[in-house]
Amino acid sequence: MARGRKNLADFLFLNDTARIHSWVSSLRQAKMTVTTIQHYILNVGCFIRFLSETPPPSCRLSNKALVGLHREMGSMRKSLKRGLAVHQTVVKDGKETNIITKATLLRCREHAAKAIPELLTLLEKDPSQKTLWRFYRHFAALLSCVYCHRGGVFQNITMQEVLGARKSTSEKAYLINVAHHKTNMVFVSAQIVLTEEFEWVQRFLQVKDQLQLKLAFVGRGSPYLLWSSLKIAP
Repeated sequence: MARGRKNLADFLFLNDTARIHSWVSSLRQAKMTVTTIQHYILNVGCFIRFLSETPPPSCRLSNKALVGLHREMGSMRKSLKRGLAVHQTVVKDGKETNIITKATLLRCREHAAKAIPELLTLLEKDPSQKTLWRFYRHFAALLSCVYCHRGGVFQNITMQEVLGARKSTSEKAYLINVAHHKTNMVFVSAQIVLTEEFEWVQRFLQVKDQLQLKLAFVGRGSPYLLWSSLKIAP
């Protein structure tokens, strides 16, 4: 939109409706998805709002021009609504074809629930790095089948969060709030509720220190429940 303009500091190059439409058309011609185009339009709209509220001294756009630009960007967003709805439907249909079936999730959960106690027994008797990794995989797979959290949630469970788990009134379930994960700014803590699984966690905690010493991991003293040589501190 600023191409060919010399004095950009006055922001007058923005006051060109035809050029705005041409810019949006160029985004479509570049075969960008409608969600990406919407993202660009939203960013420009936010910038225009910033100019309206706190214009720099060099800005020469009148209040009338800024109001017109703000309305124009709103009109652009509205024009994308139909395309967004179609795009979201297509994306949703594509994702649904890759959804893991309930039967597969159930088999995974049953297999993990059977393997975890056996792996804990092996760790207690003759710990090895291979057995530890197998325990991690089965434990994370079990929780993933139930909660569908990203892997980062399980990687970031801290000892403090486990020890501070809240018991239910019946004391048959424990709630763990995981603070550090990808979407914590939107969804706050990721929650995991453990029933019989909490007994497995307690068994693992009893041998955790011995495992770190015997396997000579760099992650000795790591604050995380599931630790490794690369997972030392937040």
